[in-house]
Amino acid sequence: MTETEKHIILRCKDGDKTAFRWVVQTYQRMVFSLALKMMADEEEAKDVVQETFIHAWLGIGDYDVERPYRTNRRCSALRRATTTSRRWKTRNGCLS
Repeated sequence: MTETEKHIILRCKDGDKTAFRWVVQTYQRMVFSLALKMMADEEEAKDVVQETFIHAWLGIGDYDVERPYRTNRRCSALRRATTTSRRWKTRNGCLS
């Protein structure tokens, strides 16, 4: 994580929504691309992106700024896409 990213994450931890907007704008394309590959549906991928960043905002206070934030967002998106996919399959009778 660069010093700039660390500074922005620290501002987010203090509740700065403008700083968090930078986080969303910086990582949303990467999160969307990953979600779209996993979901194969644009609307579902958008939902995953939204859930990923809502979760990020709610948990930002516990985030360790010494860890790479990009990796954290990627892992979070993977978890959200997997959960959403399982939910969808269960709802539509695709899982036994």
